[in-house]
Order: sequence, then structure tokens, then C-alpha cells
Amino acid sequence: MALDRVGFRDWWKKIQERYHVRANIGMDGKCYGKFGTSFDNQIIVIDNDGPTPNEADVITGSELSPHEAYQRIAPLASEDVSARSRRSACGRPDTQSEAPGSGERNGKGLRLATSESSHVSQAEGIGELLTPASHRATEIEAGTVFSRYRVQKAIVRGAEPHPANVVESTTMASVEPPDITYRHHLPPELISEGRVSDLQVEDTIYAGQAGETILPDGNRRGHWNGDGTGIGKGREAYAFIYDQFQQGRRKHVHISASHQLVADAERDRDAVGLPLRIIHQPRLKPGESVAAEQGVFFTTYTMLAQDFNGARPRFKQLTDWLGKDFDGVIAFDESQRIRPRHMHQRCHCCHM
Repeated sequence: MALDRVGFRDWWKKIQERYHVRANIGMDGKCYGKFGTSFDNQIIVIDNDGPTPNEADVITGSELSPHEAYQRIAPLASEDVSARSRRSACGRPDTQSEAPGSGERNGKGLRLATSESSHVSQAEGIGELLTPASHRATEIEAGTVFSRYRVQKAIVRGAEPHPANVVESTTMASVEPPDITYRHHLPPELISEGRVSDLQVEDTIYAGQAGETILPDGNRRGHWNGDGTGIGKGREAYAFIYDQFQQGRRKHVHISASHQLVADAERDRDAVGLPLRIIHQPRLKPGESVAAEQGVFFTTYTMLAQDFNGARPRFKQLTDWLGKDFDGVIAFDESQRIRPRHMHQRCHCCHM
């Protein structure tokens, strides 16, 4: 799909008329030989902020090594992607005199101009839940399979629109979401600076609302997040943990499929500004007590299942830290990887 490929020229011309193509570079597949594949790869960067001004400015290259490819596109990584996304969503250029995320939105999702005295971090009502006279129904076009997703009830003042285009099935769009009874506790600047989008705030609100419900059997209701790729489920999870942290809950758990994903967890924690350290269980010896009085305990399903029918050293390490009066978030990340069969023989209470 290189720009100079004859078979793609007409297609790229149409794309450049609608979108801003920033980079199109090819990577030599031989670099991946040790992983069992030798297919060449193409890295393409496109911004949805207008047509391509000049094709000569597009970063190109072919048969590059991973290091060479990184060097080519490194300048793009230093750009303020969030600000560019907000400009695209609002349909207008950004200015240095305007603080990111400033102003309110009207019914069409456009920002309304505000004076300097109402800077977003000081503006009244930022983060306040707005109760519409009637819920904002989605627009469903007849005969379509998908509909543009929009927040219908969990409308928060100052929340930025999600930077990606999000859709849902028309069947789901025709179902009215639950009424809002929960008031979130996220810091106003987290919302006004666009560190969480309106969709991500909505998930935080519904998660908090579910967590306040006690079921007839005495268990607390959970919240299932089924958002697709690109919504930012990790950031939603840490936004919810922040919401609970603001209410005095200092211990939380993040269970995932791989220890390598702790880097993603730290990224999402930093993105929302959560002032809690991440306690990575593999760094602790089995049987070692956790000295930290607060934090997010990161572990994996496999590690917790170690010797679960015996001494359960890793599972006990977690529960000892949490204590009998634990009251916090347990985030089951990549929950399709849960393997309760490791545990069911002698404990029927652990099916998660």
C-alpha cells in the first residue's frame, strides 16, 4: 500500500482528498524472520483533520528496519495528539490563547466561546452531571447495521468528545440506557483537560452506579465493560479506580492475562493522574508480605492460580494485603482468559 504503488495510486488520491496522510513507510519483513514470518509491513499514519496539504510532506520510506522506521516517524510522536483530536472533533483550529478543553458545548457538540476568567480548571460546574429534559436519542438511519454512538444520559459538563469515531449496532442503539443515579467523583481537571472522554466518563458513572447496588444474595453488583478496540478500556478502568480513590478507597486490584501488560497499566494510571503506585506481584517473593498501605495490586490469573488446591501462596499474598475489610475495585482485565478449571476441584467459591 505504498504511495508509489501503481495499483493504489487512485485510492490514495481519494484518501488524500479527504484525510491528512502523515506517513506511509515500508518495513522489511526479514526483520521478523526469527518470529516465523517474513512478510513486509507498512506503517501508515493518517489524521482526520482535513485533506493532505502536500503529498511531498508525507513521510515515506521502504525496506526499513524497525529502528529506521522509528526514526522516520519519531517527530509525529512528539505532537500533541489529544489537542489535534479535539480540534478535529470541534471542527475548528486550535489557538494558543485557548486552554485545551475550555468552554462548554451546545446541543450539537460544539464548544461555546468563554472568557479567560472562566478557565476550565476554575469554571463552575465542570464535571457536573447534566440532566436533560429527555434522554438524547440516537439517530438511526433505516436499513443500516451500525449507528453512531452518543452518550444519552450520562452527560457531563465540559467532557470532551471521544477522539475516535464510535459506532454500535442499531439494535443496541434502539435500547434506552438506564437512568443515572450515581454522581462521579473524578477531579474536574481530569475531564476539562480531555484525559478521559465523554464515553469514558459515561463508563465510570455506570460502573460506580452498579457498584452501589447490593444484590438479593448479599453480593455487590459488578460492571461489565464490553467496549471495543480504541475506546480505551484500560483508561476507563483506572478512571473508575480514581473515582473510588476519591471516596477514600485506597486498595485496588488489577488482574490481567500477562505480566507484560503492567506497562499498559502504568500508562493508563499516569494518563488519568491516579496518585497510587502499582504493586507488581512478580516482584514480591512468595509468602512475602506487602508493606504498602495503599496502591493497585497488579497480578495475573495464572499467578493467582498457582498451587490453588494447596497452600495458595500467591492468592493468600493478595488476600492478606487486602484484609478482611477490603472495599475497593477488582478489575478483571482480559477476562476471557480466566481459567476457573484450575481452581474448581476444591473450592466452589472462586468461579469469577
